[in-house]
Amino acid sequence: MKRKICFITASPATVDAFLKQHILALSEHYEVTIVADLSTGKISLPEHISQKNIRIPRKISIFDDFRAFISLVFFLFIERFHLVISVTPKAGLLAMISSFFCRIPVRIHWFTGQVWATKTGLIRSVLKGCDKITSLTATKLLADSQSQVDFIVQEKVASVKKLQMIHKGSISGVDLDRFSVNNEARIMIREEIGASSGDVLFLFLGRLNRDKGVLDLAAAFSVLAESRRDIRLAFIGPDEEGLTEEISVICKPCIERVYFKGFTDKPEHFFSAADVFVLPSYREGFGTSVIEAAAAAVPCIGSDIYGLSDAIVDQQTGQLFTCGNVVALGKAMERLVQDMELRRVMGQNAKARVERDFDSKFITEKFVDYLKNSMSE
Repeated sequence: MKRKICFITASPATVDAFLKQHILALSEHYEVTIVADLSTGKISLPEHISQKNIRIPRKISIFDDFRAFISLVFFLFIERFHLVISVTPKAGLLAMISSFFCRIPVRIHWFTGQVWATKTGLIRSVLKGCDKITSLTATKLLADSQSQVDFIVQEKVASVKKLQMIHKGSISGVDLDRFSVNNEARIMIREEIGASSGDVLFLFLGRLNRDKGVLDLAAAFSVLAESRRDIRLAFIGPDEEGLTEEISVICKPCIERVYFKGFTDKPEHFFSAADVFVLPSYREGFGTSVIEAAAAAVPCIGSDIYGLSDAIVDQQTGQLFTCGNVVALGKAMERLVQDMELRRVMGQNAKARVERDFDSKFITEKFVDYLKNSMSE
């Protein structure tokens, strides 16, 4: 009889983006179930992988959270899984508590960044406390970067004995068959954006919100654009906080060189089109988009915070700057605009590092081994 594993997350998008390859590999040896909000339809996976619809809201809602907790307790009690693994903060809290009460032998939460890292006051204490409860009720913990491991231990959220990461970090690595240098896509996308072959195209790809530092990027680009006519900026991703208008105001003098596009199912095409990827985030568990860009030989400028300091090797695969310092960000951007050879060398270094350390197939192998060992202890 196969052992039973359950993945619990708030959103099917987390499964699609990070967990599919892991789940497919595990389903060859175990009976795998996914718990998520499936109200808009099931996740595209083979029929032998079970899916259970339980809505876990991302934001705090006492009634909805309690209902989700009760649903999880009943489901986990009936199914009697050998291992439960959770991803995303709220799902982790509810999954670890409910599986603790149901006496699931192995309970693992995977930290991919701390929401409270940029908060202050009471809300920081409450959210940090929730992560501490998650840690206490889990039997094992994962983080997707070494600097995040150090941060969690330093903040006394979890002990170093319970917490580790898979290989060199990242929750899923990079699909090197999908993310690579693609000259056809480069020509097509740059034509769509309006970037000539001589323009330097800066790219942000991800959710548009304040924590991602998109307003800092807009401000730094606007200043640089005053003296450089050969630069363009593309924002690709869903606008979660209605920031497109605010960015447009900041970049008003050069708005004709700023491009917006919402969600894309072809991020690899935009990475191929870019000359520099920019992620001026205020919090990041690792920065998967950084290594996806790197797979296309694109260097990255990122804020010097935990997570990104693992994804970027400063002065080798890209540049780190002081988080929130718009002037420093602008100088890093200007340096890479001026030095085409530096962009090329950093891009090649980044590509070589991803191929060596972050191949998704290799990360999946390591993760499957980790779960096998966890269940045999």
